[in-house]
Amino acid sequence: MVTPLRPPVRPLHDPGPGFVWIWEPSDLMVRIYHDHPHRPPVRARTFGPLNRFDPHVRDRRQRARQQVDGRGVNYVAVDLAC
Repeated sequence: MVTPLRPPVRPLHDPGPGFVWIWEPSDLMVRIYHDHPHRPPVRARTFGPLNRFDPHVRDRRQRARQQVDGRGVNYVAVDLAC
């Protein structure tokens, strides 16, 4: 059985500089995205939230929406086993 997570408390806690991952230009990444005919896969997805870690803000009825401030998300990983 899986217990659903509660929404995060805003603003989120700043974990500090030790929790930042920096990729070098030569590092390879796997881009994970939902194929959509009107949203290019190389840009951040500005519609949401759709997934657990999406930084989007819901509308007043708690539905996913297009972010007017350009807030977006890219999912990347070192490999598909991410």
